[in-house]
Amino acid sequence: MLFIRPDQIMALSADGMKRRVLAFLRKEFPARLAHADPHALLALIRRAMTKASGMRTERDIARYAMLGLIVRPDFDFHPATPWAWPELGDQTRDGEARLNRLYALARRHGYTVAAARAGG
Repeated sequence: MLFIRPDQIMALSADGMKRRVLAFLRKEFPARLAHADPHALLALIRRAMTKASGMRTERDIARYAMLGLIVRPDFDFHPATPWAWPELGDQTRDGEARLNRLYALARRHGYTVAAARAGG
């Protein structure tokens, strides 16, 4: 009989999540991602999955990655997006609350889902 170790189950689960989030992003942003580098997209998703992001659910990870497409992939540390840093560092709120605040801040700074979907 074959046994799957807990670390193998976690790896398989993470791989499945990456594929589902990638499929979601491609569905939501077809024009923007038509010619996107799959390695760059997976790097964006992996960054959303890190413990540092504070995102715990697949939905939150997908929203975090989507924010990277809307704003910029490195919004979490780039000097052009200092408005995101305080919210990213706020460990007193859960991932969903921080994402809601980050999306509001992104809109306030001119980043919209509609523009990103249009390829901009």
